[in-house]
Amino acid sequence: DDRSSELLVHHALGAMWTHPAPQRDTLLSTLAHVLANDGSPTNAAKVLYCHRNTVIYRMRQIEELTGRDLADPQDKLLLTLALVKTGHWARVVGGA
Repeated sequence: DDRSSELLVHHALGAMWTHPAPQRDTLLSTLAHVLANDGSPTNAAKVLYCHRNTVIYRMRQIEELTGRDLADPQDKLLLTLALVKTGHWARVVGGA
């Protein structure tokens, strides 16, 4: 249900969810691209049209704000589910 989905998003994204919309959307887009590219900052950077180090910096910010480890399979699954709910996953991989 909607309440469960909202709780999932808040639990998964932590403090990142309360960031101002422009910064939050940049981080969520970066997160979606990193996860869609099997954690590769190099491949994510190519799609995002930015430098690899920028993606690495954002990945560190994401880990710090969420308290999640982008190398941990359970954290990656939880973050992916949150991205599906927010619509950021569909923007990256397509679909509804």
